[in-house]
Amino acid sequence: MAHKINPNLNVFSLDTGRLHPETYQFIDKVRKHYGISIEILSPDAPA
Repeated sequence: MAHKINPNLNVFSLDTGRLHPETYQFIDKVRKHYGISIEILSPDAPA
């Protein structure tokens, strides 16, 4: 719904390295179903 209101909306997921494989599969399904880009961000471990 938010993407329909503002197509320039940025969507992201924070990957702490502990996500289940099903989570990555779900993100891919959402990308394909809604035709949106989802950025995966990972924290900088040394920082």
